[in-house]
Amino acid sequence: MPYIQKEWNIRQSREKHSQILIQKLGISPLIATLLTNRGIIDSKEAEKFLRCRFEDMHNPLLLKDMNKAINRIEKAITNKERIMLFGDYDVDGITASAILVKIIKLIGGKIIYYFPNRLIEGYGLNKKSIDYARRQGVGLIITVDCGISANKEIKYAKRKSIDVIVTDHHEQIGLLPKAVAIINPKQKKCNYPYKKLSGVGIAFKVAQVLIKKYNLSLNIISLLDLVCLGTIADIVPLDGENRIIVKYGLKQLMRTENIGLKALIKVSGLRGKEINSGHISFRLAPRINAAGRLTTADKSMELLQTNSENKAQEIAYILDEQNIRRQVIQEKILEKALLKIKKEINLDKENCIILAEERWHRGIIGIVASRIVEIYNKPTILISIEKDRAYGSGRSIPNFHLLKAVDSCKNLLINYGGHEQAIGIKINKRNIKKFRKQICKYAKNKISSKQFMPILKLDAKLDLADINPTLIKEINQLPPFGIGNPKPIFYSTNLSLTDYPNLLKEKHLKIKFYDNYNNIIEAIGFRMAHFLDKISKNTKQIHIAYLLELNEWKGNKTVRLNLKDIKFGDELNSKLKDIKTLELSGRIPKEDISKETRKRDGLFKRILNRFS
Repeated sequence: MPYIQKEWNIRQSREKHSQILIQKLGISPLIATLLTNRGIIDSKEAEKFLRCRFEDMHNPLLLKDMNKAINRIEKAITNKERIMLFGDYDVDGITASAILVKIIKLIGGKIIYYFPNRLIEGYGLNKKSIDYARRQGVGLIITVDCGISANKEIKYAKRKSIDVIVTDHHEQIGLLPKAVAIINPKQKKCNYPYKKLSGVGIAFKVAQVLIKKYNLSLNIISLLDLVCLGTIADIVPLDGENRIIVKYGLKQLMRTENIGLKALIKVSGLRGKEINSGHISFRLAPRINAAGRLTTADKSMELLQTNSENKAQEIAYILDEQNIRRQVIQEKILEKALLKIKKEINLDKENCIILAEERWHRGIIGIVASRIVEIYNKPTILISIEKDRAYGSGRSIPNFHLLKAVDSCKNLLINYGGHEQAIGIKINKRNIKKFRKQICKYAKNKISSKQFMPILKLDAKLDLADINPTLIKEINQLPPFGIGNPKPIFYSTNLSLTDYPNLLKEKHLKIKFYDNYNNIIEAIGFRMAHFLDKISKNTKQIHIAYLLELNEWKGNKTVRLNLKDIKFGDELNSKLKDIKTLELSGRIPKEDISKETRKRDGLFKRILNRFS
């Protein structure tokens, strides 16, 4: 696997503001530093961040067209019209659909749902689904997590005497469709204060209004397990309202009454554990997504709606098996894509990676594009060719707006959509080469060579002596972590190896380091096998960047470093060499280290001899 050198940059620390936060909020120097590193310098803003309350959520009626949407739903309920909920096939769309179906049923609505088949119908509202709605006697369609660009389709629905309410969070491209109501904080002239809600976040806002209007005896907090799940899965920034949703939602997930979620938690190996945002991203969400990627999202929706424990367990195991299949297909596509990059892409000249192949699985190429971006740090679009048509999915790097790039090539596309960091396209096979040339030209004018070196944002320099469970407990005031609130990355310098690194599963490294004061720490480097040879030859002056974590094994919890990068000798940025170690309250001064500890020097000299 290729490796790209990372540039280490310390996050901007504001010492004066840190001191103010320490004095006004009574927080530790570490937490104050981490907050200011994230641009949180006002004490009121910091307090809101740390103590975030559900009461701080904005009034859903501030969303443009909310009243119009609620009035149309009320009309449908009163007239006993059949409502069809059209959902996207990812976790965001599925959870949003599950919430609105539940609420509309509770208020007496006649509701059915429809998820498009990704491989046959593609993304978004389409004529086939509208024809189906017409046959079912539907008078109102509500889209969730899609619809903002469905101009033609909504016109078609109107000709079929079907009204459409759009609830979406994707960016507006061109003119808005002529729907009965459009609920999307990103649309023009919407004054809603928070613009970053996911699709399920917006569905939750609709649910809030309906629950109040119909005076339902339902605790709104009980819906946050699903809202949290979809919000994290959709990789939206975890600040503002999203932070509140996820913080309360993770607690709700631990005590969820949703039988399907309970079964999914069990099959994911999370029963009895404290579930965090990482567990959702890497265990729960991929299993829910698997159905929509390989077939349709119906099984996942069925899981979230069932009242049968046996049925829930059966579906959970089916989703688990589908996720394993997805992983196998994903690895095969990645392997083929990496070979194609070597053969077809001049990485020195091309600022964007565009690959096309016959019958790549359309539901999985987006994940593979993400992996390629991780490896090469270049915007990547993978295209699956299916006869005369082709379907692409792309992912981007920071500061490169992929949707704008694709929009510059709209003359070559049948359809497209997405946002800054992720897009989907539909294109004629004959236009793929022109598209690749045109978008690479656009990228060449928009991306500088510096952007191709991934930047690792570091929060502070730590001594190994300061790393203990108490430090991790302090950091645990900051979750949920995610986009907008990344996990703190620390670094330590001038370390040495205690022993030869262990290679795990041929791709991970397990290493023990020690410093000049004989403090030992264990570290794990996932997918860092490419460092094995270099680290074995450079046993001193090792500099590491890492996340702090508690490793639990057979009931025992120990501190472990989760490595993000390794540098050697003079590779460290000159600016970083001069930065002082973060002074933490209660840390032991170096001069106070006992003589007994110093006597261990002989042990480390003997260890070091193993490498000489």
